[in-house]
Amino acid sequence: MTSVLGQGSTFRIAIPLGKAHLDPDRIGKPPEDGSTSMTPAAFVEEALRWLPDEPQRDGQAPDRPDSGTLPDRPAAEAERLAEAVQLTQAAQLKQKPRVLWADDNADMRAYVRRLLGDRFDVAAVPDGKAALEAARARKPDLVLSDVMMPRLDGFGLLRELRADPQLCEIPVLLLSARAGEDARIEGMEAGADDYLIKPFSARELLALVESHLKMSRLRREANEAIRRGERNAGLLASIVQSSDDAIVSKNLEGIIMSWNQGAERLFGYTADEVIGKSINMLIPPDRIEEEPGILARLRRGERVDHFETIRVRKDGSRLNISLTISPVKDAQGLVVGASKIARDITERVRQEQALQIANAALHQANADLEQFANSASHDLQEPLRILRIYSELLGETFGGQLGQTGDEFIRHIAEGATRMDNLLRGVRTYMQISAADDPPLEETEAGEALNRTLLNLQAAIEESGASITVAALPRVRMHEFQMEQLFLNLISNAIRYRNGVPRIKIAAGFEDRNWLFSVQDNGIGIEPRFKEHIFGVFKRLHSSEYAGTGMGLAICQRIIERAGGRIWVESEPGNGSTFYFTIPAAEARSRAD
Repeated sequence: MTSVLGQGSTFRIAIPLGKAHLDPDRIGKPPEDGSTSMTPAAFVEEALRWLPDEPQRDGQAPDRPDSGTLPDRPAAEAERLAEAVQLTQAAQLKQKPRVLWADDNADMRAYVRRLLGDRFDVAAVPDGKAALEAARARKPDLVLSDVMMPRLDGFGLLRELRADPQLCEIPVLLLSARAGEDARIEGMEAGADDYLIKPFSARELLALVESHLKMSRLRREANEAIRRGERNAGLLASIVQSSDDAIVSKNLEGIIMSWNQGAERLFGYTADEVIGKSINMLIPPDRIEEEPGILARLRRGERVDHFETIRVRKDGSRLNISLTISPVKDAQGLVVGASKIARDITERVRQEQALQIANAALHQANADLEQFANSASHDLQEPLRILRIYSELLGETFGGQLGQTGDEFIRHIAEGATRMDNLLRGVRTYMQISAADDPPLEETEAGEALNRTLLNLQAAIEESGASITVAALPRVRMHEFQMEQLFLNLISNAIRYRNGVPRIKIAAGFEDRNWLFSVQDNGIGIEPRFKEHIFGVFKRLHSSEYAGTGMGLAICQRIIERAGGRIWVESEPGNGSTFYFTIPAAEARSRAD
């Protein structure tokens, strides 16, 4: 080298020809066809990259043709085309990773910007201070920096970036003409993600930038996944801790590993008092055999759902609880413990027990009432029969001799006995259809049940002159006796509460998986406010005008409810009534049974 200060330097290199003077170990083999080693053409191509495409200013893209290059287009159209080009370029820049490139050499800035510009959004600045300001103004995805720069060199820029919480995770690549392992180690120790020695190939720089951008993206995704997992874990921990239910975890030896506030409230122990101790401290002695079985099921990976048992509080009181226990597995899928949710069901159990006691008492009361009704009706049958018979004999024997008043007294005695007999029959029938041990339903021809009912009502039908129209009736699942009771009470009411000559229509049709029956009459009708009242036991609307016991419609409602249907009436005073009742079809009842 020869050099004059302020005028420049000349470097001369002398390379001996041939290879005879070289160590044989330093001599390489000639390149084979297809070799990927560098050739003169590759060096020429790399050198051509340093030549600028056209003059341009730092930090700006090459000039684009303006509307003056489009003389064959109107100015407005050319302006719209230029605006569309700018919008397209802006959209492309938004999608490209942003690379901040700092170097005090204008030619090097232009070269790297051209090299990376097709794949990245490159912002080029002349020194480290400008790079730091640009990074804080708009966060880049990667920083590429020369080491030797004025105002703030590459190492200073690296220190500032790493000290900034908003920029500390950005990958930084240092470029320098300082070769050697020491320079590279110095750069890496300073916190650089990589260190590239000048001169470098375009392929090397592109590969390095793309590799670090990819690693940076993967790190961001991994960090976000970790943060998301931490947020979810924190949320789950908060939910577990604040849950009203007791949530406890234990290992496969039954040792308590975690204990939430719900467990503290339920069992009375604090977390410090139970963590590390056996779950058996909560199990009463008479239930201690449950735990080995539960642990065995958990080791098999089974879940224990809604297991109702008894546990002991710190104060010694016993709790009825429902347990749901799930196995906890590690990353390899092996069961390592269990999570348990315990819910206090003491109040529910108490209510169920009270309900069972009440149901038993009600069942006994019903049985006692049924026995009383049967005994009363049986015991009263005989005196009523005697009363009726002797009142009839009294009338036949002394008829006309007792005068009008005596004959009226005898008639009242006979009517009272008959009414009492009918009332007892109604009570006995109601108790019979309300019996808890009602036999299974059987299939009955509704038409045949109606015919038998009409025979029993023959005298009343003839006396009233009633006309009865009957449509085809189906086969239903109901006892014959109950079906006859339905028709008996509804037709009897239609005849009893008549308004002139009774006209009665009976029909049935299939509707929504039910048989819908109707019994229509032209009688005195019912006021709307009494439509529900009439189905009560001993409820009568016309007790002074019409004879009756007030049991007929109550019996009908009881029969229909026991069959799974419902009964109602549609009526207007003076315009008759239509009673409707439903009986589930045989197929629907079979599925329900």
